Amino acid sequence: MNNSSLLALAAISRQLCSAVALWTLTSCLGASRYGAWVAILAFCTSAANLGGGGFNVYLIQQGTRSHIRDHKIGRVFFATTLLSVIATVLLVPLIVMLCAEESEPLSYIWITVIAVATVLNICIRTGLQCAEAFRDYAIASFADRAIFSIFCIVLAVRCPEVSYAQLCAAHLVALMAPAIWAYCRLASDKLTLDLRDFRLTDCASIATPNTLAVGANYALSPAFFILAMASAGATPSMLGHVGLAFRLSGLLQQPLSWVAPTVFPALGRVRETEGYHGIRRVVTTIVIPIAWIAALAYIAICGLLFFTPVIPFIFTDAFDGSRLWLVILLAAIGGEVMNTILVKALWSLDQNVEILRCCLAACLPVLLVFLNTSDPYWRGIGFVLGIWCRTVCQCWYLGIKDKSAWGILVASMGMSMIIPCLLLFESSLAAHQLGFGILASVAAVFTAMMRGRITKAWRVEN
Repeated sequence: MNNSSLLALAAISRQLCSAVALWTLTSCLGASRYGAWVAILAFCTSAANLGGGGFNVYLIQQGTRSHIRDHKIGRVFFATTLLSVIATVLLVPLIVMLCAEESEPLSYIWITVIAVATVLNICIRTGLQCAEAFRDYAIASFADRAIFSIFCIVLAVRCPEVSYAQLCAAHLVALMAPAIWAYCRLASDKLTLDLRDFRLTDCASIATPNTLAVGANYALSPAFFILAMASAGATPSMLGHVGLAFRLSGLLQQPLSWVAPTVFPALGRVRETEGYHGIRRVVTTIVIPIAWIAALAYIAICGLLFFTPVIPFIFTDAFDGSRLWLVILLAAIGGEVMNTILVKALWSLDQNVEILRCCLAACLPVLLVFLNTSDPYWRGIGFVLGIWCRTVCQCWYLGIKDKSAWGILVASMGMSMIIPCLLLFESSLAAHQLGFGILASVAAVFTAMMRGRITKAWRVEN
């Protein structure tokens, strides 16, 4: 079985396990208690992502270099992992003080431990990705979700009321068990305590702009949105609706994880053989059309959500309020999918400062909307707008000049943004049906117009 098949199988299995865990948690906790659990996870992921983001970029970029890839990545792995853990531990009390009015000692301890476990899990997966050990990467990426879903089922069956401490313990075991296994696998032939290849000055020059970019990019993360709503006085049930919407949108983006681990090594090889022109060709002819496909899929999903009772049927009537949130947050699915690949293209070209500029430009509309309105739904619109602004900036800094590609990108952004805006302005079912009909017609016409131009561009490039 080749790498792509393994990653696809692992992604499908992980998606199924995530769906089982999500359904079990929402059923046994309800909207309010699930919202509190989502807030706890938001604290942990915030500290882990902010603490390990910049150093992991250094590890990824070093892992794509031939002189590192041909020897042992462990020479930079230990140092970057240690720096990530230290940064995470230092950030936890700061995040708790800024985002929570009060924190119980047990909650603070669990947040710290789970945040460290999360960053260790991220680091070990990054090491497997750099070593191109995709078989072990596939197993590690699937195992944590499988273990957590099993714990959720056991707790739901055996415990009349599941406590947050039990969920934290289950989540901790699910994170650490595959991380320890993957570490042992990686240590057998790819790790060494020799730190001769680690250069603190190089790490600082690469990690500093990327750490700042991760900080700016934090405004476009689900954790920031959830914590911002919690700080603004959102009820636990609303946090539960938002958390469910984020989880479902993440599940719909899971197919991208089939190929995501292989994207960066592949772009590195394209850069070595074709240079900058090769990266731009891949983005123009492959990546940008994906945004249009995502926009078309988004229209279909919106119709399914609003004209069928699928959410109340699966997650009970307590989560019926998640439908509007899911429509709003899914408007960013095209931008999120493109960002996953475009940021790796910028990394492969060592454009770390450009990544920082993209993140700064993207976080501005989010912060402006958050400061000028207290309506949670319009804050969601600002969140989606920021994600699309980041995608546009990434294409700009990659030097994309093809007019067809820009037309597809702008049309995808417009189609994705107009639906949630219409839903917030007009709540009648007739207006929804008319709007969906018009958008579907425009999508069909535009797809027919662009199909020939993209096919022609692909043939010319190849």
